[in-house]
Amino acid sequence: MLLIITRAVHIGACMILLSLFAFEILVARPALRETDRSASPHMEVLREQFRLLAVWSGFAAIASGIVWFWIVLARMTGSSLWEMPSIDSIDIAITQTQFGRLWTWRLSLMLLFTIANLFARRNCRTFLWSSRAWQYAGAIVATTLLASITWAGHAGATIGAERPIHLTADAAHLIAAGLWPGGLLPLTLLLVQVSKSNEPSVFLIAGAMARRFSVVSVLVVGALAATGLMNSYFLVGSLRALVTSAYGRLLMLKVFLFFMMVALGACNLLRFKSQLPLANEQNAKQPDALRKLMSNVIAELCIGTLIVLIVGALGATPPPRHRM
Repeated sequence: MLLIITRAVHIGACMILLSLFAFEILVARPALRETDRSASPHMEVLREQFRLLAVWSGFAAIASGIVWFWIVLARMTGSSLWEMPSIDSIDIAITQTQFGRLWTWRLSLMLLFTIANLFARRNCRTFLWSSRAWQYAGAIVATTLLASITWAGHAGATIGAERPIHLTADAAHLIAAGLWPGGLLPLTLLLVQVSKSNEPSVFLIAGAMARRFSVVSVLVVGALAATGLMNSYFLVGSLRALVTSAYGRLLMLKVFLFFMMVALGACNLLRFKSQLPLANEQNAKQPDALRKLMSNVIAELCIGTLIVLIVGALGATPPPRHRM
């Protein structure tokens, strides 16, 4: 159970990191170009929230990464989690195993990145998070951290000619998940910020961002489905194994929740986002549409959290094809 929770926290924290920078690049920046720039003061508040969330997510990723390494080390040495392994065992685990080498550079990168966000001078924070260079640099770092988890999972244990294909599919699946459902968190923060204002320009920016996020989500859902099917082939292999194995049943639960999220997202797209204003447009339904949209997005986010927990459990459960 500890490994499941640790994996889920670590993956979730890395997803949040990517979602913050991807939201800025794919949603916020283009929407700000399309709409009234008077909404930018609200973006300053939102970007400070993004920065703080990036810091806390970084610390969560570091802490859960250390616990994850400790659990793996205990299993390698056959000792209890509460026993201190020998220095030689730690050295071997760090320098002579794929997991140890991977975790060394990942945790180092996380620490440097988190410190950069934490200790940015107060008068530089707004500039830093609004800087195109920082947004792209952050997106590259976050993508690297999230995609590299692949080598610590079942895909990393795949052998033969299938290995590079499986690693690529799993990495793409993780990156796509960082965009959606990961992007639901920054979208929720945006909607909460907008709900506190009655300024028309703020509703305009919310409408533009919600529509852009919908476009990104539709594309990502297709990528998640395609890469998910590839992963299922490499790990499950047959319909019988899908039904009879613990891994397969967890996977079916994950797929069921995924379709629930897609249904909620479709409802948002077809019913509520269309009621948010276009440029130079006033709409009496704005507050009501915004409230309903925010409720549905929060519901999507809760289901997404459950899916991340299931992903943590899937990573700790032997897949059928690896037991053959």
